[in-house]
Amino acid sequence: MSLSTEERGIIIRLASLSLSLSVLESGLPHVIPFLRLGLGNIALLWGLGRLPGALFILLCALRWLLSAFMAGTLLSPYGLAGLAGSAASCLAMLLFHRLAGKRLSYYSLSPLGSMASGAAQLLVSSLVLSTSVMGLLPLMLTFNLASGLVTGIIAAKAEAHLVLDAGDASTEEGGRWTGLALLHIPLIIITALADKPWVLLLLFLAALMSCHLAGRRIRPGLYAVSFISVVLFNLLSPSGRIIASFITEGALMDGIRKGLVLLSLTALSQSFAASGLRAGGLPGQVLTAYGRLNAALFQEEGSFKERLRRLMSGQGQDKGGGDRPVRTMPRVLVLTVAALIALIA
Repeated sequence: MSLSTEERGIIIRLASLSLSLSVLESGLPHVIPFLRLGLGNIALLWGLGRLPGALFILLCALRWLLSAFMAGTLLSPYGLAGLAGSAASCLAMLLFHRLAGKRLSYYSLSPLGSMASGAAQLLVSSLVLSTSVMGLLPLMLTFNLASGLVTGIIAAKAEAHLVLDAGDASTEEGGRWTGLALLHIPLIIITALADKPWVLLLLFLAALMSCHLAGRRIRPGLYAVSFISVVLFNLLSPSGRIIASFITEGALMDGIRKGLVLLSLTALSQSFAASGLRAGGLPGQVLTAYGRLNAALFQEEGSFKERLRRLMSGQGQDKGGGDRPVRTMPRVLVLTVAALIALIA
């Protein structure tokens, strides 16, 4: 797809701004896990009237890809649910924008996209985890209606301060795939095919050790909440011998296996994200602009309001700092041994 300099600049600017807003939101407290405002969608709303349909879809895809990679969920079920949500939101907003034009403002488009995203994520989650997850649909739609309205209001009010200047859009970054990154591919396949809980537990622990050796932050609370949620939802679909009350043996074991698969894929995704990859082309340009915006938001002096204005205007300098030293060989050994034991088992 051939992009003009102006179109490339708009995509780089909005995609990097969306990533920065998502990072900003990640620091806010969440009353209920996995239910978020979606501040990153604000930048996507600004792309609706500025980009043709195909390029708007490219913007949404680029934002999902980079945010999932940086969050370490690209190869996990979370990444699949996020992809479904992003695609549904993108297509819903684009469709209604094309049909209604200026008759629908951000106040309408944002809630519509947010509710489409929530419904799609629950649908994928029900296919991966348990059909009982769809029972959360009314709660999800209500929350996303409210959060979509909030992001729509912010988008409308803040648009006056937006400056679409991506700086030097011609800078390319060389891409490279490391052997450590490629090692994760067979591990992902093994995890998807494994049915023994102890094998999945081994892969999960190996991926956590790999993350630790790479200096990647590990959040035990997130893993615990995810595992317990999967098991509890699976218990709502009884199967096999009754153990106690509503707990059945088949549903419990299936829930444990699904929970360990989720944890293993999530940890492997985190390890994959810390494998020293470098994006090239348009993704690399977005990441470069994203680094510059983060410098304006988190590293430079001034009040929080002033830093937000610099974020909107695209000001600030990427202070860099070089790559963090990573203990590669111990990570390779840990993941290789885990893969061999899993294959033998």
